[in-house]
Amino acid sequence: MARIRHYYTELTPSMARYLVHSTHDNQTALLADVGLKPRPWQAFAGTAGMVNVVNGAIAGVFAGVMLKVVIGSTVSLAVTFGILAFAVSNWCLWQHHTRSWASAEHKLKVLFPNVPDSDGEARIG
Repeated sequence: MARIRHYYTELTPSMARYLVHSTHDNQTALLADVGLKPRPWQAFAGTAGMVNVVNGAIAGVFAGVMLKVVIGSTVSLAVTFGILAFAVSNWCLWQHHTRSWASAEHKLKVLFPNVPDSDGEARIG
C-alpha cells in the first residue's frame, strides 16, 4: 500500500497532503505507520505466533502423556516434562519464525526509504 501511495504522489504531488499513511516502504516507516516499534515478542502477536503456541501446547501434552505411559512416571514429573517440552517447542518455533521473516524481509527491495529530517529523525509522511 505504501508503494501505491508513493506512486500516487509521484503522479500528483499535491495529493501527498491528503494521505494520512506513509508513502515509504522500509521496515521502520511501515511499523511507525501503524504505531509500532520493532519488538522481539511481535512474533507471537500474529497468526503464526498463535499457531506456534498451540503447537507447543500439543507437543507439551504429548510429551507429558508419553512420559507417563511409556516410563510410568509420576503425574508431577509428566507435567514438569510437558511444560519443559512446551517451552522448548515454542522457543524452536519462534527461532524458525524469526529467521524466516528476517530472510523474507531481506529479499524485499526497499524502493522508497523514509528521509531523515535535519535533526536526524526519520520523517514518516
